[in-house]
Amino acid sequence: MRPSPEVLEKLRSEVSGLLTKDEEIVCAGQIGAAGLSMILDARREELQRRFPASFLAESLHETKGHSKIYRDKALASGADAVICLGEGGFLAGLWKIAEASGTGLRIDLRRVPVDQHTIEICEFLDLHPYMLYSDGAVIIGTKNGQDLTERFLAEGVPAAVIGHTTKDNDRLLKSGSVVSCLNRPAPDELYKICPDFRPLPAETGNKTAETTE
Repeated sequence: MRPSPEVLEKLRSEVSGLLTKDEEIVCAGQIGAAGLSMILDARREELQRRFPASFLAESLHETKGHSKIYRDKALASGADAVICLGEGGFLAGLWKIAEASGTGLRIDLRRVPVDQHTIEICEFLDLHPYMLYSDGAVIIGTKNGQDLTERFLAEGVPAAVIGHTTKDNDRLLKSGSVVSCLNRPAPDELYKICPDFRPLPAETGNKTAETTE
């Protein structure tokens, strides 16, 4: 069921461009890193009893402002669509860009850039890392996924080709032998730890790229 024109307009306001039905999907930046930093502040004593101090220190990644930089780099490189991630994490952003574009997807979750520290802390706290606040990361639709990925990696930015769009409307997520459907966004996992959490205003789409060459 397609969203109403009002909902579709709002979704498209969050996406720079639109996906086409014949391109690769790239994710750049560490998903969940922004949410994890807030969790470390909120549950520091509990986490210190479970994890070494060095492990917790290595869990912190600077993310502020990175989404805009990555978005502009992708658009300047010829990407067709970019969404800056935020509330609801990776899965929310993936649903929004696909729904705004009216495309199907095939995504390999094992290829999504997510730090092992984030995975282990989320497992300890029973949180879903792919639904954790992800300011500082982006999802990109482009015809040249591997080339763009290599450009990000050369600058020290975690990135990977994680899947592709399809001609059908199915949106499938693969993790090993398990295949599931991409659902509408659920509440951000960060609310379970920080109920008063207020996300930063999302970077809106439809902006002219600022060349960062």
